[in-house]
Amino acid sequence: MAPACPAHARPTPRRARPPAGAGEAGPTIDYQFLGMVAVALAVVTRGSLLPVLAVTGVIAVVTLAYEAGAGWHRRRHARPARRPAPGPTTPPDADLNRWMAAVERLLRSAD
Repeated sequence: MAPACPAHARPTPRRARPPAGAGEAGPTIDYQFLGMVAVALAVVTRGSLLPVLAVTGVIAVVTLAYEAGAGWHRRRHARPARRPAPGPTTPPDADLNRWMAAVERLLRSAD
């Protein structure tokens, strides 16, 4: 029930901002991929720590730069709207009438 006096009406709540974690996330690091690279490098370099850390760090920075660039590109260039999918097509009335007549003939012949 609406209040009788507009002065006592509640204002329409404003749309709240989405939480920081909601929506489009920022660039992230794929730790599983970096772990596999580090293990492979450790095997190849026979446990030498400095090359493993250096190459893994370079790969992480390149990955982050790529994701940041891709996000910037997506924000700048909106995708065109998709066309709606065509609905199921129905046969024209003439085709439907022709098939119904054939079905009726078959049903009458069975009697």
